[in-house]
Amino acid sequence: MSHGYLPPLLLLLMVTLVRAGGSRPPAPGDEDDNCTGTFPAVPNTIRLLDTRSYTDLGRTLFLASRWNDSGVPCALVLHACTTTTEEAVLRTQPIRFGGVAPEAVEITIEIEFSFNDSSPGCVGSLQFFTDTSTAPDMAIMPPITCGDTSPQTRYFPVSNLGGTDPFFLILRALANMDAAFCVDVTRFRVHVQQCVEDENEQASYGEGLSGQTVTGVCVANSEVSAGSSLNATCGRDGLYDFGSAGGCECVAGYQPDGDECQACLANTFKPSPGNDNCMPCPANSTAASTGSVECACVPNYVRSNSGDVTTACDVCAMGSFRDGASCVTCPAGSSTTTLDAAECDCDGDSTTSGGSRTTTGDPCGGSDCSSGFFFINGRCEPCPYQSDTSGTGATECVCNSGYVDGTATTTTTGCTVCAEDFYQTGTAGGGQAMCSACPANSQRDIALPAADGCPCNSGFDRADETDLSLGCIVQYGFTSQELTVAESASDVLTVELGASIAQTVTITVQEDSPIGVAVVPSTLTFMPGNPIMQTITITVDDDDVALEPDVSFSLSLQTSGAILGGGRFGTVQVTVTDDDDTVTVGFISS
Repeated sequence: MSHGYLPPLLLLLMVTLVRAGGSRPPAPGDEDDNCTGTFPAVPNTIRLLDTRSYTDLGRTLFLASRWNDSGVPCALVLHACTTTTEEAVLRTQPIRFGGVAPEAVEITIEIEFSFNDSSPGCVGSLQFFTDTSTAPDMAIMPPITCGDTSPQTRYFPVSNLGGTDPFFLILRALANMDAAFCVDVTRFRVHVQQCVEDENEQASYGEGLSGQTVTGVCVANSEVSAGSSLNATCGRDGLYDFGSAGGCECVAGYQPDGDECQACLANTFKPSPGNDNCMPCPANSTAASTGSVECACVPNYVRSNSGDVTTACDVCAMGSFRDGASCVTCPAGSSTTTLDAAECDCDGDSTTSGGSRTTTGDPCGGSDCSSGFFFINGRCEPCPYQSDTSGTGATECVCNSGYVDGTATTTTTGCTVCAEDFYQTGTAGGGQAMCSACPANSQRDIALPAADGCPCNSGFDRADETDLSLGCIVQYGFTSQELTVAESASDVLTVELGASIAQTVTITVQEDSPIGVAVVPSTLTFMPGNPIMQTITITVDDDDVALEPDVSFSLSLQTSGAILGGGRFGTVQVTVTDDDDTVTVGFISS
């Protein structure tokens, strides 16, 4: 019977074909039993099967009628001849990989053979298959024919075995037509290729197996470089393929030394991570210990740019002073006359708050004036009349409550009280007083506190007494608080404005009087230049009912506009009495 095979790109089995003949170094392990072989030594492998003799195959070997054993010690010669299209089949002992290489990805097969084909056309072939419970009778390489004169490479993934352990190899010799051909199998072995521990770009990789991806670990004193995965693949040649794995970089204070990171020597430094070498210390600086990330300035020297550790150290220039390990420019109004000064001298008459002539940071005067003083003309001066400061460092003073410097919010010359008919409207930024003219229908005497606002003129009132910016409006309302009206009688209520008005105003009388009580008129109209008082008449009819109870109702006033304000009685409660009963009228101020 014949067997197909998978395309080469889908087969991941490596098979090395070696023509018989010639003497080669013995394979690993051959020396222990004095057997010699033609296989080259393959380092770093896990051997699963090596057929140095017939017994190495184990008693599970199946010999078809066409396979014969040479019986020669240390030389397995399985000889098969066929003159038909039938096969000669060889089945190995169980090959176990799980306990030996549980993470194996690829398995390698090496076979040594020779053909003796006397027929034209080279009709014979030799082929390997696997036999597992999940993948029975699966071809793992293309057929080998007598025309093959050089090694072939295929790769067989362990995953193709479906997780089955052990598995068997089946070797078939097949004549492709009814013609004579013979084949000798001298030896074959099965192994897994290993990659030994290795290092690359400051990353260390442990042992791996062919086809396996291993993640590296940064060596001591290093960290993963940006964009690096550290994933390397163990190759079929026993070497790692680092490809795009990237690597690690030495931390600050360390430099590469091969695949390791070594500390910077004394008087050298490295300020940031990377695989650059350490640098010598800049001028006038030193690093006493190894692994330094910066060098310290020697005594009496500083860096002009304290943020750049690669710059040299020097003495502080004139116009600056030493502040710890840095040179700082003298503040406003000060300078130095020597190199490497410890402090700056204030210019001219400029002083700091206590009259000091030197400074190590605060501007001379300005931000250093005491409370109650302000900086002017290069010195601290006390605040002028009726002014003060809210803290230190002032450049002007704030007028006290009720005082201003003209219309300015601050002063450097002094403050005065708000003028007559002006009042303090509040405070600007920092608490400075502001004066404004009195609003309509109000005025203020110079003797009154400006912060209390302007009182309303007589007959006027402010709709909201807490808002001093509001103008005052005319008062209106009833003039009396009570009225007595008996049956068969009438009386009047007087409505009065607090002052003359500049425009016509209508006031509506609202009432809930009972039957038999008349309130006339229902509206009152006040006009400019007319009297500021008008009356309302209340008339009560006689109903001839004796001893009836008192009756009460209310009257109120309402105006349509905002030119009239409170200050008079806005609501009246009216009580009508029967016969000689007393009628009492009560007023409720609006």
